[in-house]
Amino acid sequence: MNIKSKKLRRSVLLGCCIMLTALNSHAQRNYRDDYEDNDNYNGNGCEEYYNDDGDTNHPMFKSVTVTEYLTDTMGNNKKFNSKERVVFNKAGQELLDVDIDTVGLRDSLIFEYNAKGNSTRNIVYGRDAKGHIVKSGDNIWKYDAKGNNIMDSTWELGYGWDKNEEDKEKSKPSITYSYAKFDSKGNDIEDFSVDEEGDTSWQYSKYDDSNRVVYSEHRSGVGEGEETEEVYSEYYIYNAKGNIVSTISVRPLDTTSTNYFYDAHGRETGWSVFDNRIPIRVNVTKYKKDNDTSYGARTVISDNTPISDGLSCPNNRHDVTVYDDSSRVLSDVETSEKSGKPFTTTVIHKYYVIGNLYIDTAITTEEGYLHSLVSIDIKNYKNDARGNKIEQTEEGGGYYNRTSKNTWKYNEQNKEIYSAQYSSCNAEVPIQTDSTFYYPGGKKVMKEVTTSDNSHYIMYYFEDGKKKEQLNLGGWQGGTQTIYEYEK
Repeated sequence: MNIKSKKLRRSVLLGCCIMLTALNSHAQRNYRDDYEDNDNYNGNGCEEYYNDDGDTNHPMFKSVTVTEYLTDTMGNNKKFNSKERVVFNKAGQELLDVDIDTVGLRDSLIFEYNAKGNSTRNIVYGRDAKGHIVKSGDNIWKYDAKGNNIMDSTWELGYGWDKNEEDKEKSKPSITYSYAKFDSKGNDIEDFSVDEEGDTSWQYSKYDDSNRVVYSEHRSGVGEGEETEEVYSEYYIYNAKGNIVSTISVRPLDTTSTNYFYDAHGRETGWSVFDNRIPIRVNVTKYKKDNDTSYGARTVISDNTPISDGLSCPNNRHDVTVYDDSSRVLSDVETSEKSGKPFTTTVIHKYYVIGNLYIDTAITTEEGYLHSLVSIDIKNYKNDARGNKIEQTEEGGGYYNRTSKNTWKYNEQNKEIYSAQYSSCNAEVPIQTDSTFYYPGGKKVMKEVTTSDNSHYIMYYFEDGKKKEQLNLGGWQGGTQTIYEYEK
């Protein structure tokens, strides 16, 4: 098991910072499966409350309160549904997250960090199945002087727990301890974990002078009376240029190896997979140009010959794909064979450029046992004088529903202000439109998404880019209004 510093996060409403999962019908949080591997996480959680303009250096703030109301389909008859308050430290990391609903406190999360910004503890409190507020999760991390995560522990209540629970299996907490050792260069050389059932996982890794893994050994066992221990080893071999040339996995009854090949320019020219020395997959790449490092024009030949387990019918495949100088597919011929019956699919592409119009035509031919088919798929891409894509259409392909159309419009700053999607049924009335409005400085004022079933999604932004208000209207179950309030 690879032990890394993990930062608990969740996505609430329109992409908030900490991942919510339901422990029971009262939405008690269960965070065991929601950890994000993230070494020395020191990110700005406030970013989640800004628009998606690509800027990742927005100003931080002290807290945000997100209040949601239920409405009718037109946004009227507003009723309180929930409120969440998230508090951040000066680095933008979450310190506290409290969530209440119409009953009262639903759950809360507490975050602690060390001086380097690494997570040291996450505690979760939530409402159980009978309405009691209980501690439902606790995760602790420890680090060495260099900041390497050398230990973490996870404590978590079972699904549907409450303090009067008669079913001891539900109320029994799960506990996992994980430990890691590092060498003087910071490489993770040994990991070990064990849970409350006695299930264990152990991994040892060895590195070369370039800090590349050259050997690893894995062991995993389970508690008494369960399955036997699993053991396997992996070897990694590199060439003088640092490219991986072979990986070998050794198990008690099986050895699998993958070999990689390169040309003088460092481009991969092929790879092969062997199962107990029997080739099962082979891939060969032939480049048209041999005087540079670009991939460009090339031919890729792939063979797949899986080994039958005596019960299944293996599907042997031979595939040849030809690319042009721009890495566009010119042709692809795939031949499959099951029970001695071949099936061949051939796709030929032709490309045309007429002014600002780009056309991609694909002719597909299928030949097989009692089967024959020919179809044509045509894709058109149209750009404006500034290079912005303004229209994309597709038709043909042998399927009625492959016919589609998309259009875009832009302002003088080349920012998208409108887009529309059309279905195969009606090329005049869109099934969805997106409209975006901007402040004079270029930040978004509002984005509205409208679908053919009269559903509306509207997001308003403050002038500095922070989310202000979100509306979801028109749904048959009613709508919602979400208000964002900030404390600097």
